[in-house]
Amino acid sequence: MFDGLAQACDIFNTTIIFEFCSRFFNSFLQLMNLYKNVPEVQLLILEFFADISRYADFESMGDKRKESLYNVIIEIFKVYGLSSSGKTRILTQEEEADQPYADIVAALNIMSNIMTSEFESFNRANGATAAQGSPDVADVVFFGINLLIPNINMEMLKIPSLCQQYIKLISNLIEFFPDKLIGIPPGLFGNLMASLEYGMGHDITDVNILSFQAIAPLALWAYTQELQQVTNFPSSPLIPAPIDFLKPSLEKFLHLNLELLLFKDFDPRLLDAASASLFPLINCCRSSYLTAVNQIIQQQPVDIQDRLMSAFRNLDTVTPSHLSEPSIVRHSQIFSEALLVLLREVRGVIRVK
Repeated sequence: MFDGLAQACDIFNTTIIFEFCSRFFNSFLQLMNLYKNVPEVQLLILEFFADISRYADFESMGDKRKESLYNVIIEIFKVYGLSSSGKTRILTQEEEADQPYADIVAALNIMSNIMTSEFESFNRANGATAAQGSPDVADVVFFGINLLIPNINMEMLKIPSLCQQYIKLISNLIEFFPDKLIGIPPGLFGNLMASLEYGMGHDITDVNILSFQAIAPLALWAYTQELQQVTNFPSSPLIPAPIDFLKPSLEKFLHLNLELLLFKDFDPRLLDAASASLFPLINCCRSSYLTAVNQIIQQQPVDIQDRLMSAFRNLDTVTPSHLSEPSIVRHSQIFSEALLVLLREVRGVIRVK
């Protein structure tokens, strides 16, 4: 019944429905504790909070109602974390279930939905970019991330529904809170980056696209941080940039992106997302990019090296080494068109065995 009410929320009735449902938030929390060994009950409660986070109009809810929602979600996550800790999952059994890992998917949905709903509301109210979101949302999401991600392994990501929801969450997380990555534990950060790498090579195109859509804002944010570093400390190039911890991951994404576009078969739907991520990756990791291109050229027969050099040189002309953030956005489409020309020029040549 409550889940049906949550799904019925819209811009006109959110306040009424939320006021009614919120009277029972403490009861839901008590049920989570009471039925901590009954996954069916826990799933129903998680799905309710996923749906109310998705369908409620956050702009009409107001700050106090959102705060109460965020607080109870954190408490629900605490109980869920305790009950699921150490739980043995058998992949074959989950694959045969109607909804594999349904509880984990519901928890991931909660975090994705509150981010999406919060920023849709914020943008309507302020006309601002998503990056200016409420820290309360970040608190909930990073609490859930710390709780869930250690329990998600690569075997579990073989389940398409779980993998798509997981990569979608990471994509939203990086888009909305890239600055928060600086403070997360190294182990968690490593898991996030490994998940994106896994998503880039996944056999489901939608997962590939979500991964590239996460990498693009991450690389753009890292590049703008470098620009600020140069602006603030022009005479102190030895001062470490705050995003140095990101560089190894970004360089790996760059190499995987080039390898995919130049040498592998891929769904044409992936091209736009891959191009959008490659452009800021090149700007952020220029020396690694030039090294990689030179290696690619040198590995090819001598008679086609000049042709490859000319093609990559044409791409370089639309990839200036120093761009402001607005300029990057403007140049992105130009770069995409030039990349398409390069791929037509060189893919057929360098992929010939």
